[in-house]
Amino acid sequence: MSEVAVFGVPHDQWGETPMVVCTIGPGTRVTEAEIITLATDRLGSCKKPSRVEFTTDPLPKSVAGKPQRKVLREPHRAGRQRRVGGA
Repeated sequence: MSEVAVFGVPHDQWGETPMVVCTIGPGTRVTEAEIITLATDRLGSCKKPSRVEFTTDPLPKSVAGKPQRKVLREPHRAGRQRRVGGA
């Protein structure tokens, strides 16, 4: 993996839950389960991502070179009136 971004996506029960987007190179073999297990082991179960998405495209970046989490988050919030779900 060369780039990783973590951001919150809507979740019906919890309001928001972490999601990971990983940029991987061709021929790289890694699974969603491996990433979730790694995060759970290092960060704890309360911070484990609910989804992992892999891409070969570079992540969108700001002028400062930081990943644009808002751009990555928007497709997952489409069609929702509230920014954060839950009760």
